[in-house]
Amino acid sequence: MPSRGVKEDLGRLTFELDGVIGTICRLVESLNDVRSELNFLRQSMDDAAHHGQERLYFREHHKKVRLLDDLMYYLMNDLSPVGDKAYELHASIFELVRKIGETGIDSKPGSGGVSK
Repeated sequence: MPSRGVKEDLGRLTFELDGVIGTICRLVESLNDVRSELNFLRQSMDDAAHHGQERLYFREHHKKVRLLDDLMYYLMNDLSPVGDKAYELHASIFELVRKIGETGIDSKPGSGGVSK
C-alpha cells in the first residue's frame, strides 16, 4: 500500500498533468480551427486563380493570411511550453513509479515518497 507521501506526490503530479493536458487539448482544438480556416482560404484563392480574379481578392486573402499567421504564432508560443511541462510531469511520474518499483515506498511524508 503506497505511503501518504507517495500518494501526495502522485496526486499532485497527476492533478498538474490533468491541467496541462486540458490546456493542450484546448490549443489543439484551436489549431484545428486555424487549419479549417486555412483550407477555406486555399479554396477561395484557388477559385480566384481559376477565374483570373487574383487581384480582385488579393486584399481579402492577404488580410486572412496575416490573421491566421498571427493566430498560429500565438498558439504555437502557448503550446510549446505546455508541451515541455507535460513532458516534465510525465518524466517525474515515470521516475517516481520506477523508484517505487525498485526500492519500495518510504513512509516519511515530504521525503519525495520513495526510499533512497
